[in-house]
Amino acid sequence: FASSAANVIGKKFASCEAATWLNEHFLSSLGDIRKAVDLFFLAGINHVFYHGTCFSPQDEPWPGFLFYAAVELTPANPLWRDFSGLNNYVSRVQSFLQQGMADNDILLYFPIFDRYAESGRGMLEHFDAISPAFNGTPFRTAADEMIMKGYGFDYISDLQLTNTVPLGGLLQTEGNVYGTIVVPGCKYIPVETFTHILRLANEGSKVIFLGGLPENISGWGDAQEKTGFFETLKSGIRFEPTNNPQVMKAGYGEGSLLTGSNLEQLLTFAGIPRESMTDHGLAFARRQNLNGTVYFITSQSDKPFDGWVTLQTSGASAAIFNPIDDRLGLAKTRVTSGGNLEVYLRMNPDESLIIQTYETIQKGKPYQYYDPVSAPSPVKGTWKVEFIEGGPTLPGTVEIAGPVTWTSLEGDEYRNFSGTSRYTVNFRKPPVKGDAWLLDLGKVYHSASVTLNGNKITVLPGPGFSVIIGKKLLKANNSLLIEVSNLMANRIAWMDRDGVPWKKFYNVNMAARLRENNKNGVFDASAWEPLESGLPGPVTITPLKKIR
Repeated sequence: FASSAANVIGKKFASCEAATWLNEHFLSSLGDIRKAVDLFFLAGINHVFYHGTCFSPQDEPWPGFLFYAAVELTPANPLWRDFSGLNNYVSRVQSFLQQGMADNDILLYFPIFDRYAESGRGMLEHFDAISPAFNGTPFRTAADEMIMKGYGFDYISDLQLTNTVPLGGLLQTEGNVYGTIVVPGCKYIPVETFTHILRLANEGSKVIFLGGLPENISGWGDAQEKTGFFETLKSGIRFEPTNNPQVMKAGYGEGSLLTGSNLEQLLTFAGIPRESMTDHGLAFARRQNLNGTVYFITSQSDKPFDGWVTLQTSGASAAIFNPIDDRLGLAKTRVTSGGNLEVYLRMNPDESLIIQTYETIQKGKPYQYYDPVSAPSPVKGTWKVEFIEGGPTLPGTVEIAGPVTWTSLEGDEYRNFSGTSRYTVNFRKPPVKGDAWLLDLGKVYHSASVTLNGNKITVLPGPGFSVIIGKKLLKANNSLLIEVSNLMANRIAWMDRDGVPWKKFYNVNMAARLRENNKNGVFDASAWEPLESGLPGPVTITPLKKIR
């Protein structure tokens, strides 16, 4: 809703409070937050605020002052050490999404008066999204279908709509231009809004009435007079069959009115294109800037994608920017017979990419993809695990044959520990040549930073924990250092079990998000079993060859 308001009236930034109540207290990882932030980006948000990080005195005992409904992104959280990995990702994505303007084709009318006409459970409904009260309505169904089918749209209110004017068959709002408006099966609509919609059609715009015309006017003021005028307007509309059996059309002045129950057929008839990448589990946000069209694309599939993606834009070149590891380069492209630009992509589940198209031919290095030369090789050697920061106490250092979670080690000091451990191992380079190497950490609980031969390689916030390493960085004999940070949960649970007070915030309750964690009206983690923490792996190294 916020991004629609910004797009319709031409605001540069659309902000949000991110990750509020993402999970129960102390259970949200940086990977969880990144996946939530990706959903905000897909919705058109381009200015993220974390909700919330509150002030805490430096001499306040751990965990300091906390906020009752947040993911606790404070220095007391072990994940703070790797927070830069998430922030760098967010900054890179926002650097593109804060340019230009949103490029959505459709306005979806928000039937607020249908909600006003329904009795609710409380005195005031919170309109911050499509609430469950809209479940089963044409409005909710239309929004869900357009997201699933790859249509870009913005919600529009009555006031914003009455400030919209026709523009050469299109619709110009205060800050953007759209191809059509969808009015989704309204029961009630202000007669002024309905009149303006017909005026837009009369002057050349296409209007889609999903499921039929609105049934009645909203409100009781001058109801008899307005109802009569409303019925007169409706009686002047004559829908006729078209060459598409699922679309009825009424000519109206220089424009047209379309109706039917199949939204995709209606949009196709109206000439509104869709992004077919959604058929492969790829979700997107699209904007126009001075260079061309920019796409934020993230994979919501549980399977890797490898193939060509047709973009609903033209162009002479495209570049790919990887916001998680800062890789970039020119994309492999081709042009369809219809003039659309196609881009070759490889994407893993939960991976995100930025695609920037250009109207002119660009020169530069290609975005590099790799194929494995051989099967992954386990990183073998004696692993040393030492605990460098956290509590309630620092457990003792151990040496093990392979990486394991520290919560699987003998002793309560490991099970109660929240903080950071350092896994180190010396290993030999596999006897295979490669243009690069893929270091895969396997499973990580819950974030990691990687150093190879004294060189800081990357910070991995999750949900993925692999990184491509240049071939010059891997030596015949190598020293690998992986610092892993877990969640606050295990230490908090120990404090609740041992009666160590920490819920002491002035005028702030500490309610549980989930009922099973509520004790006497206050959050309590004393019954929690230790969460897996550390690096179970397996950690592998794979030689790669460039795709030419």
